[in-house]
Amino acid sequence: MVHVIEDKHRIILDSILPYFKFNEILDVKECIHKVHENDVLGLRNMPLKIYTDTIMEFLVQNEFATNYNGDVVVNSKGMALSKAGSLKNFERSVHSQHEFILIDDDNLSNLLCSNTIETSDANAQIEVFTNPEKALEYVLSMRQTETNTLPFILLDINMPKMSGWELVQSLQNSSTEALINLRIYMLTSSIDPKDRERAKNNPYLWGYLEKPLTHAKFKSTFIR
Repeated sequence: MVHVIEDKHRIILDSILPYFKFNEILDVKECIHKVHENDVLGLRNMPLKIYTDTIMEFLVQNEFATNYNGDVVVNSKGMALSKAGSLKNFERSVHSQHEFILIDDDNLSNLLCSNTIETSDANAQIEVFTNPEKALEYVLSMRQTETNTLPFILLDINMPKMSGWELVQSLQNSSTEALINLRIYMLTSSIDPKDRERAKNNPYLWGYLEKPLTHAKFKSTFIR
């Protein structure tokens, strides 16, 4: 997970984090305009459009938000960025997290995924569930906090007893606030473009990963 952004844009990004609201349209341009107008950061001479467009593109490309016809809508990953207070703090919290929950009915897939994580991260701690209903009980029992220290959840989509989408919906029905604090990635062999688009537009998901989970995918997503 390498977030490439110039220092001048990073300063602006960090300054607008307090404006983030979950699943609501974030008017990046208005937020930056306020910072620009007050010249709090001494950047009034910078072209406004350049860094508004850059930051909006950055948020969408790094899955902190979704672009709906030009409107940027913040998701749960974006809220985690906001709570961290800065991109640097967010990166630090993500890269210091070594706990993973694998939810997949396929034992072989879980074994391969576990091996990839363990060989990529020497400090990894892994919980594995082949029964999504048991996994749901476990996740609901976890103590939800306002910090960014919760495990990453790698969730399969196609499972016989409960699909990944149904599990996310059950979590949402139980506690929307708790779901916002989770770090859920879909890890799937689905080649249906509708699943990818659905994941992209789901405000509770942090990303979509195709099986198998390789060392390269793991490092680009979880390790800087």
